[in-house]
Amino acid sequence: PIDPRDIAAVAARALVDAERHRGGRYVLTGAQPMTTAQQVETLARVLGRPIKHVPVPLAGARAGMLQSGMPEMMADAILELVSGNSGDPFVTTHVKDVVGREPHSFESWATSNAAHFA
Repeated sequence: PIDPRDIAAVAARALVDAERHRGGRYVLTGAQPMTTAQQVETLARVLGRPIKHVPVPLAGARAGMLQSGMPEMMADAILELVSGNSGDPFVTTHVKDVVGREPHSFESWATSNAAHFA
């Protein structure tokens, strides 16, 4: 997971220094690799309340999304994004390379946004 502030910082730097970043391709990640279960554990800790992670088979998730009226293209895009989180999580240095600082942690993002989860 990546903090939107880090995405914005990279985008701003690329826009301000367009010549340096022209043609650049960046894979932006957060500070540490995290599974969905680890993200849920972090949110529970930050919010001070129990949150349960319930793995759902992709076929069941897709069926539920379609049944609720979600367009097929949207359901498939979400599942593609989610299934990318099921393998080995990885971290790149691209945020640091472009912005000059480490990316924010997921916990930092969760803490900064805790009021939005109330």
